[in-house]
Amino acid sequence: MDAALAGELFQQDETLDEMLTWVDWPDGNPLSPYLVSYGLGLMKADFGSGIGGVGHSGDTEGGYHVFVFHLPDQDMTISGAVNAYDYKAGFLLIPSALEILVPGYTAPEPEVAFTPPITDADGNVIPGSIATIETVTLGGVEQTVTIRGADTTKPVLLFLHGGPGMPSSPWATWNNVHADLEANFVVVHWDQRGAGKSFSEDLTAEDMHMENFVSDTLELTDILRQRFDQDKIFLFGHSWGSGLGFETLRVNSEPYYAYIASAVSPDWNSTQEMGYEKVLELARQANDTEAIQALESLQPFDPTNPEHTGMKNQFLSQYLVGDFHTEGLEQAWLDYVLEGKSPEYPSAYLTQTLAGLDFTRQTTGLEVMTIGYDHARDFPVSPIPVHFFAGRYDYQCPGELAEEYYNFLEAPTKSFTWFEDSAHDVMYDEPGEFNQEMIRIANEILNPD
Repeated sequence: MDAALAGELFQQDETLDEMLTWVDWPDGNPLSPYLVSYGLGLMKADFGSGIGGVGHSGDTEGGYHVFVFHLPDQDMTISGAVNAYDYKAGFLLIPSALEILVPGYTAPEPEVAFTPPITDADGNVIPGSIATIETVTLGGVEQTVTIRGADTTKPVLLFLHGGPGMPSSPWATWNNVHADLEANFVVVHWDQRGAGKSFSEDLTAEDMHMENFVSDTLELTDILRQRFDQDKIFLFGHSWGSGLGFETLRVNSEPYYAYIASAVSPDWNSTQEMGYEKVLELARQANDTEAIQALESLQPFDPTNPEHTGMKNQFLSQYLVGDFHTEGLEQAWLDYVLEGKSPEYPSAYLTQTLAGLDFTRQTTGLEVMTIGYDHARDFPVSPIPVHFFAGRYDYQCPGELAEEYYNFLEAPTKSFTWFEDSAHDVMYDEPGEFNQEMIRIANEILNPD
């Protein structure tokens, strides 16, 4: 029956027309500048210097990505395979082959990352501002920082991103979410070792322990203090970054005015177990048979099993109690980078970023799952002010557990702020409120009167 229906379908004129129709790829697509358009099972590419072709690429069950393109004007067909699921492989390797095979051919220039200048209402660059992407060496490893601020005399704010392995710098200028911060701080987005532009295949598992990240944090802090002539800076940590921040304070809190910790996980097992219980409760309330069966199949839930936590997180996102609470925001956040719209992270860096995320999860991520950390045990007293942020709908790192740790922690001053319309990523769900709270904390410390 299926074959008969298919046969009838392919006898229709509109089916053939559809098959022969080329659809333009949007600007900023991840395979820019090579991919031009696509049809049914085929892609049309422009490799520059007037050389174009038609071909196909795809993954095999054996773990390879294979590609083949015919270049009619050169009467040439180029095919190949790489031992990874890398859909960009052909588009990156074919220009290299053409430089050897075709005299005078020059491959298109790769996309260059940049961060836009900070300007006034008339579009003029603000004197004394900074907007730069730079490389620093921390612990012997080259790492990337994106630095933005309207006034370099303002206090420095160092972001410790989450993940581990998920840099914040690709979204440094997304929808101007950090514009108010940049007016009041010198904001530093740091791609930690193994993350984003700081990923290198030379890194090994021995380079990815917590103590390496703590040492890097303190080394970068000293670099920033010296560069901007500041005795102390502000430290912000999100999710995994919040744990890194507490570990850093445990070693040395002296370089910091205060620590702001968002999406805190006081201990791994309790955090994962509460998230699992919540999402199963939501699935049952929604009578979502598919979700219930999938989640119950994990019982007994193992918080140290990446497959268990991964499935839990998938359903948390579905019910808007995972990374984002705002409907549609997670997809917009992803598309901004996947479609090559981020100036800080053009599509040329996508493969490197995904490789770094996978590597970091298999190294640092597994260590975090199994070391048995406990903030209340390891860091019961802080010598400096600590301020907690929590999304009311965050069950990646439930705020209830963070609030318990907040009540336990002794600090010179401390505060706990609920973001009522946020899940895990409060800086994106409620950017205005997030920026206001950050500025409030800084003003209370720097201008106590």
